[in-house]
Amino acid sequence: MNNIKVHRPIEHCFSFEVDENTERKVVFEYELPTIKKERFGEEAAELVFHITNAPEEMLSEEELEVAKAFRDKGNYSLSTGDIVEVDGEMFLCESFGWKKVDPSTDEVLHKHAKMYLDNVMKRKMQALNKQLAG
Repeated sequence: MNNIKVHRPIEHCFSFEVDENTERKVVFEYELPTIKKERFGEEAAELVFHITNAPEEMLSEEELEVAKAFRDKGNYSLSTGDIVEVDGEMFLCESFGWKKVDPSTDEVLHKHAKMYLDNVMKRKMQALNKQLAG
């Protein structure tokens, strides 16, 4: 299994306008099952690309389940400029292939991750306060 996250640019941009420093948000998280064989890094990112772009009739049952979960969140196919995170490794989808992104040097992704975690904690605190008040 792989822990997968898809990071998409916050603002819709043309693919030639984005790079690894474009501000993004996580639009999809999933525990990707082992499908036919174990995959790591770029190979797992490529599988996610295939699953989110292939016609449904070309997907296995397991792949179809992943595609449905991806689309149920309002996502369209994986595109140039998206980042697929596989078990903590990040890969930028380029016009041809992938570019590995070093998350330790990517300040924008770290900034977004902090904002995301802050928002999650804020929502949890709000829910807890409602429970305590009610």
